[in-house]
Amino acid sequence: MKQKLTDNDPRLTAYALGELSREEAEEVAKLLEAPLTGPLQREVREIDALGVMLTQTLQVGAKENMTLKLSASQRDAIFRSAKAPTAADVGSTHQSAWIRPTVVTLAAAAVVTFSFFLLNHIDGDGAEPGSVAGVSFSDLPEDRLSAPIQPSSAAWTSSKNGSLAVSSQRSGGFGSGEMAHDLLQEDSGDGVVDLVENGWLRRADSAVTRLPLACGRASWNVVSDSILRDGALPAKGAIRLEEIVNAFRYATPSDLIQTYTSAGVELIRCPWSKDRMVALVVVENTHSGNVQMEAAVTFSSSVKRYRLVGYARAKSAGDNVIAPSTITMGESGQHVAIYEIETLGEIEVGDDVLSLDLRASVEEDGIVKIDDEALKVQFSDRDWSKSNRGMQFALLLASWSQVMSDSELDGDMDKAGLFKMIQSFEANPDLSDQQKQVMMVLKKGLDLL
Repeated sequence: MKQKLTDNDPRLTAYALGELSREEAEEVAKLLEAPLTGPLQREVREIDALGVMLTQTLQVGAKENMTLKLSASQRDAIFRSAKAPTAADVGSTHQSAWIRPTVVTLAAAAVVTFSFFLLNHIDGDGAEPGSVAGVSFSDLPEDRLSAPIQPSSAAWTSSKNGSLAVSSQRSGGFGSGEMAHDLLQEDSGDGVVDLVENGWLRRADSAVTRLPLACGRASWNVVSDSILRDGALPAKGAIRLEEIVNAFRYATPSDLIQTYTSAGVELIRCPWSKDRMVALVVVENTHSGNVQMEAAVTFSSSVKRYRLVGYARAKSAGDNVIAPSTITMGESGQHVAIYEIETLGEIEVGDDVLSLDLRASVEEDGIVKIDDEALKVQFSDRDWSKSNRGMQFALLLASWSQVMSDSELDGDMDKAGLFKMIQSFEANPDLSDQQKQVMMVLKKGLDLL
């Protein structure tokens, strides 16, 4: 790239519209910070002002019931052109001093706001095929299993279609409506279905994957009741790893702190496959209200293959619910997803392993405001016991769930290995009462095997 900008440089417009690659955008941002670039900065601000003016004009039109419609291809083009390249580099969540993300927005921020206003105020094409839009998971009873929730398979650059409400407030019963009813299994009273685990994906075939941000919440109650109350092993189909991990709350992540959300990634040695890594991704709504959210993980060329841990699908496709691309996360909502990763043999400490892209939008005073940033995570060769206590707890639950469900992908983990993990975790004198109760359930469950 040329190392000088001029007032007629096409890169300025491309930069403002988000049409440059991430590397090129970062270079332009650096050039704009150089001395004697005041006129160029003013030109960027003028584009910014134009975006604000267009946004305000659209707001007035919306109030006057103006009809704004674009084709699906037009919306997709607007969305792709409005992406604001951003980046943050951190090693992993174990670092004592966090490197805050550098946001490269300038004029693109106005364009993003304008584009999302369009995307949120036009007639949509409906939810992603096979998805259920507008379902509130806060209405799912915690004592009965629902249909397995499958992550969205929509391309990361596609327009947002549909919305899935995920509330941090738990409810003891159903709301009315057919949507909630459809999420329950009709073939049995307990909602237990035969599950098929996610297999491995080659990074060369699919480097980018949607981060799942929704799941049911009933599995832990069903499983613990079976073990403690009935003294019996739960049905394998009742052991939903993602639901068990997300039945508990973890410390607020601080790797990536945005205006409305925060996120963190813990990359450590996999406890059930010592020659692999495991990435625990935590996303949280830190806003005082609902946040529209979507996320994706991009694996670097250092990764050979990966798999999403949990989120097993039902053998019968009709027993699954596919989450839309964008969900609505309620106030204080939080979600954890886990990936098992097989890296290439030549990987070294400090090499990039994955990037987490997190987009969040909030409507305030009639204006849709956007957070759109990326977090890079680098390789660090650490044992699971060296991670923070919350992530140790989540990994212990995941390892236990795999053994209890007789997973074919739990590596060399067995009852003896799990008991050692539990003993290591219990050695911490700061265990909460809740964690102590959970450890009791885990040990009783292993005794029943």
